[in-house]
Amino acid sequence: MERHVYVDRAPSDASTQDVKDPGEEKGEITETLELLGLVNDHREKMGLGRLKYSDVVELTAQNHSIRMSKRYFPFGHMGSTLRCRSILQTLGIDKGSLCGENVAMGQESPEEAFEAWMNSPEHREAIEDDRYTHTGLGIYENRGTIYWTQIFIRIN
Repeated sequence: MERHVYVDRAPSDASTQDVKDPGEEKGEITETLELLGLVNDHREKMGLGRLKYSDVVELTAQNHSIRMSKRYFPFGHMGSTLRCRSILQTLGIDKGSLCGENVAMGQESPEEAFEAWMNSPEHREAIEDDRYTHTGLGIYENRGTIYWTQIFIRIN
């Protein structure tokens, strides 16, 4: 069985957009919004800016989670430089801008994925990097295993 998790929102013409704080949502909160809320709440507690959500970054993160789940790519960061370059080119951002990535596999909930990242110095560093301004998340389940990807970028 495969499960696709996407942010449930109306499409926009803009390449980047803000997403409501999950605490403001009524009804069922998607896993994507929940994980974004955990990351942004942590950043806010650290005195950092909340990350804005980018549809372009989300699509790239989702594709990476799908490719890892189907074993087109090994689990990890293989191809991250190309993913980052593609995002920055699509958004028309200078090569010198920042881009980073967190991945996780097997966690059953946004809380577990967030906790795994926070317990890893490298992943925590990406979440707490005050230079990042935007993000996108890709969550994909294949054969009972969930793959999590979060990509961070800086848009000046």
